[in-house]
Amino acid sequence: SADKKVTLLVKAKAQATYDLKKMDIELDSVNKKIIIKSIPPVEIQVYPDVSFYDMDQSVFNKFTKDDLNGIKKRAVEHVEKTVDQTKLKQEAHQQLIQNLGDLYFLAKTYGWKIEDKTSYANELNKLYN
Repeated sequence: SADKKVTLLVKAKAQATYDLKKMDIELDSVNKKIIIKSIPPVEIQVYPDVSFYDMDQSVFNKFTKDDLNGIKKRAVEHVEKTVDQTKLKQEAHQQLIQNLGDLYFLAKTYGWKIEDKTSYANELNKLYN
């Protein structure tokens, strides 16, 4: 037979993050004010791990390196498409609100005020002011 088959296992980890190092913040130490100007958008990252387990190939119809790389690429693309990005974004949003809430709490503890110019301001003000 000239058929060829491959069995592979794809494991993947996915995460949604906000890179808070990229936050645009201004400090007004005279008026004890923290001004949050912007927060970067959420980033979805997928870390796939592809393992080839079984290759069935004939002497005359062998897998090439390009064949295997193409199979691996399609498997990774499939995993990236099937990741529940909505759920990941919701979980990241909750974590962001919690982290910013800690900032609100610390500012209040030390007598500072926060001026939030982001789209999260209303939600945070309801929770922490």
